Amino acid sequence: MVYLLPGMGANRAMYAEWDQSDGYCFLDWPKYSGESSLEDIATQIITRLTS
Repeated sequence: MVYLLPGMGANRAMYAEWDQSDGYCFLDWPKYSGESSLEDIATQIITRLTS
């Protein structure tokens, strides 16, 4: 599975024309909760997806 985040200021709608059956998961950026690094954001996304 490949997880894709859109560029800043966009959401997963920018991937609307991609084939969603090719092992891609299109994500929206999570709401800001004080993260200070991409690692913090990744941790938040993983926690959300696995709970």
